[in-house]
Amino acid sequence: RQLNAKLWLERPAIGDASETALVKFFQPISDIKDFRGKYPIKEMEDKSLAKIPFNSSWKYALTICDVKTENSTNCIFIKGAPEKIWQLSSHIFINGESVPIDEHWRTEFQKVNRVFGDGGERVLGFAKLHLPMDKYPSNYQFNCKNVTDNNFPMKGFTFTGLFSLIDPPRDAVPYSVLKCKTAGIKVIMVTGDQPVTAAAIARQVNIFEKNEKTVNQIAEEQGISLEKAYDKADAIVIHGDLITQ
Repeated sequence: RQLNAKLWLERPAIGDASETALVKFFQPISDIKDFRGKYPIKEMEDKSLAKIPFNSSWKYALTICDVKTENSTNCIFIKGAPEKIWQLSSHIFINGESVPIDEHWRTEFQKVNRVFGDGGERVLGFAKLHLPMDKYPSNYQFNCKNVTDNNFPMKGFTFTGLFSLIDPPRDAVPYSVLKCKTAGIKVIMVTGDQPVTAAAIARQVNIFEKNEKTVNQIAEEQGISLEKAYDKADAIVIHGDLITQ
């Protein structure tokens, strides 16, 4: 390596904060350019790449890559909101094998996801799906132009893991929120993070008091419905899916 070469953490990366963090996390494990060259993204008929960027409507990003196994030449990789990726998965990757998701793994997923979320960490879920060669040969023409009109399966994925990132609020935010409250201004936070993470960040920036429990927490602790928990809670986190219903 050249003496004036920058360390991998100092090298510029294209993308938002989450994408940049993923790139810099992976680089010391395996050179990302070499890895991308080994598993290239498939091309569609119009020469565009077979991928779907992240959008808050479908809550995941998707790429289809050339990955050769005994029975497959194409693999779909997705990453995004943990609950969404988990919902699309029927198996989980454990010790190098894909095993069916059962109640044990559902409990483990919820436990780990909550640990990360309670720390105010941004959590991403990852999964993959090797497409059978007899239905999706190497020259198969994928359609990734529209998520509602694609020509490949979007269920039965193998969940491969969770990734958490620390994205702390700016130092001035907690004090600014307190000033707003003193002036009688109600502060509402809108975020793309999952509810458990959103609640943790809201406490960090003084939107919630430290000892205030959300509707979701009370419902879970007391085993009651969200409707019954509303009158018992001092704070609420509303998932975007409920707003759009």
